[in-house]
Amino acid sequence: MNRHLIPLAAVSALALLSATATVSPVQAQDSVFEIGSRTDTVPDVSEYDSIGKGLLLNEKTQEEMIEEAAAEDKTGRPVALTYEAVLKLYKEGQYERALPHLELLSNGGHTAAKEILGIMYNLGQGVEKDPKKAYTLLSESAEKGRPLSQHHLGVMSFSGSGTHQDSIKALMWLQLSLINYPDGEEKNAARRDRDSVFSRLNRRDRENAMQLTREWLAKRGEAHLLDMVK
Repeated sequence: MNRHLIPLAAVSALALLSATATVSPVQAQDSVFEIGSRTDTVPDVSEYDSIGKGLLLNEKTQEEMIEEAAAEDKTGRPVALTYEAVLKLYKEGQYERALPHLELLSNGGHTAAKEILGIMYNLGQGVEKDPKKAYTLLSESAEKGRPLSQHHLGVMSFSGSGTHQDSIKALMWLQLSLINYPDGEEKNAARRDRDSVFSRLNRRDRENAMQLTREWLAKRGEAHLLDMVK
């Protein structure tokens, strides 16, 4: 299962309900969604440092490829970068330079590139915000088991951003993200968001959400994972 993450996101829609909800000291901590709303924060993608080669392989250094990408070939198309080089641009906050290369990779079926592109459209990083397009891209990567995409979809489904409001599906996606995240702050944030949605649903809706989660996992032969995460 692919577990590469980008720990950033928009302000959680769940925070909008804080005025009417009782929040414990643990729940009050920053989540990945809250961190992403700060203008003084540069996305941390250090988790991607150890990833394998992307679809577009090149023996040149990332710096050399990025410099070459500043120019265009004779057809007017941008010089293609490897996934690693694109991540370097993204990490530096150079979203507009990263965008065309992410689109190339995404169109070629690169799951992680779809995730980043979906986040960019969700947050308006180098592009106009487009929740519907973000939801489509994140759905594709979430179906591949990307926990950050699942986390995004959970919040978007809960708030009705880019899709119709569906608290049951929101709980499903948040539960899946909690299952797929490795231990760390992102997983803790997913648990807080999951618990927040869980507390707002009645017993039948909770059971329906857990059934959807189990069915999603069962299709991948992983139904047992639902019982391994609290």
